[in-house]
Amino acid sequence: MKKSRLFIALLVMFVADSGYAQDSYREAVKQYLLCNSDQLEQEKNVFASFNDLFVADDAVDFDQLTQRFINERFEDSMVDFALPMMKAKGMTEADLLEVTSLLSTPEGKAYTTHQRTWMQTFSVACMMSAMFMGEEIDSEEPRPDLVEIDPDIDAAYAAKFSEISEKMGFLDLLMKGLNEEFNEFEVEEQDYKGMLDWLSENAYDMALNLAYGMLTSEDLDYAEKLYSYESYRKLNDNSEVNLDDVKLGVMFNDYLNWMKEHGATVDENSEHLSMLKTMFGIKD
Repeated sequence: MKKSRLFIALLVMFVADSGYAQDSYREAVKQYLLCNSDQLEQEKNVFASFNDLFVADDAVDFDQLTQRFINERFEDSMVDFALPMMKAKGMTEADLLEVTSLLSTPEGKAYTTHQRTWMQTFSVACMMSAMFMGEEIDSEEPRPDLVEIDPDIDAAYAAKFSEISEKMGFLDLLMKGLNEEFNEFEVEEQDYKGMLDWLSENAYDMALNLAYGMLTSEDLDYAEKLYSYESYRKLNDNSEVNLDDVKLGVMFNDYLNWMKEHGATVDENSEHLSMLKTMFGIKD
């Protein structure tokens, strides 16, 4: 009897310790996300555009309800989305705390803000270029190399950008993502090969041109410092992350369910809803 009581006591202690570790890991993920406050604010604003997803109802103030979701649920929903990815990347609690500390410095905040602006601009530029190449898909004319490196970019900056961009691996991720998207939608290879070839040849020069004026030399120096830490390298290593396992619709589904629980009725005939479900890979 004494042995069984001791076993139960040890089991309770183990479960309690495990629960504490899980809670502290979740808190570490949350603190990392909160240090990217500008990004969080942008994502909060996205929800304001979702009012047309619900059936008009004089008894429900959608703006007020959405604000309540942002105030009461948004941060936890963000953690639910991010936590599995952090674990897939092998990020420990210590890793998360270290990265949060690095990005919370004035230099880290400046770099994060500038880098995000640059990546958003670069993503749009790639998308527009891909659309252009799609329109030219049937043309028999050779496709010109439309991108030339800005002659105002000095050699020292270009060299520094080259070093850090290789560590970022954003071009590899871009090409991988595009390939997976085309495969998912069963696009014939001959219909997108020319587009990918063009991007493969021109995307780096496009990225460099856009970085100049958005990412300062100091930003690149800080990025070099960040990549000297294993924790930051792990955070930015997507080589082992299966994009199919990234549940993009977690937050969106959470938002819809929360709104329904608080009196809103989803308009199942909304074209906006159908588009968002397709974008987030949500199946009815």
